[in-house]
Formats: sequence, structure tokens, C-alpha cells
Amino acid sequence: MQKSQESPNYGVGILGLIILGITVWFLFHEFSQAPWQFITAMVALIGSLLAVLGTYSSNLAIQIRNEQKPQKTEVYDKLMRIFFDVLLEKKLGLTSKSQEEITCELASITPNLILWASDEVLAEFINFRQTAALYADNPDRNPIMPFAKLMLAMRKDFGHKNNGVDENLVLASFINDIKLID
Repeated sequence: MQKSQESPNYGVGILGLIILGITVWFLFHEFSQAPWQFITAMVALIGSLLAVLGTYSSNLAIQIRNEQKPQKTEVYDKLMRIFFDVLLEKKLGLTSKSQEEITCELASITPNLILWASDEVLAEFINFRQTAALYADNPDRNPIMPFAKLMLAMRKDFGHKNNGVDENLVLASFINDIKLID
């Protein structure tokens, strides 16, 4: 979605440069009569404007990302708590949640995921949810790897590069016999 909003801005800028170029060409189409001081000043002005617009655009993206971070943190934290409560309920001595309770918790967090999650996190969440829904009918489609991909996408959304961190390493942080999972 962000790309479609930025593309018209680039288009308007390019169109403006074309119009400016055509105007300068019509005014000074004879090379020998061109006022070089004016042209030099215009080139410097256009370069300065492009630099300012580039800096502003970059700063705006950083500001938006920083404003979204608290909401993302809250949503991702709730999602992780739901998953880990289910995964570790026996080890933690928690009462088991019914399938209906888990579904209700995931349904309540989904609107916030749609609003605040990055595109990659949302896609991985949908993949995980669909894989988990099919798991009861097809045990060969274990949802643990899509879950690991979801966790990696959340880490990436927070700015981690995930260098040397893959699905198995993330899963090994809470699964002892990770080598048995394929």
C-alpha cells in the first residue's frame, strides 16, 4: 500500500521536471543565447529541492515507523502470549484452553494485526492460521514451521536482521528436541 502512495509523488515530480525542462528549452532554444547564470541557478535550486524532499520523505517514513512501534509491540506481544500459553500450558501448570477459547482470542487480535502488522507478518499469520486449521484433518501439515516464520517476520518488523537466525534456531529457544521436527 505504501508503494502506491509514493508512486504518484514521483510521477508528479518527474512531470514537473519535464515541464520545467520544456519551458527552459522553449525560452532558450538557441544555445548561444542561453543565460548560463540563470540555468546554473535553476539546476542548483532543483538539486536542492530534490535533496530536501528526499530527506523529508525519509524522515517521514522513520517518524511513521516510530509512531507505529508501540501498537505493533502490543499486538505482537498479545499474539505471542496466546501462542506460548497454548504451547507451554502443561509445563507452566496452566489450565488447558479449549479450541473455542483459542479461536476467540485469535479472532479478537486479528483486527489489530490487520491494522498494525507489516505485510510480511500479516501474510505469515494467515499462512500459520490456515496451516493450523488444516492440521486436524492432515497431521502432515504441522503448523510449527509457519509459526517459526511468523516469529521471524515479527523480529524483522522490529528491525532485527535475523542474520544466522532461522526457523530452527527460533524454535530451539523453547523446543528441546527441535531436530525431531521436520
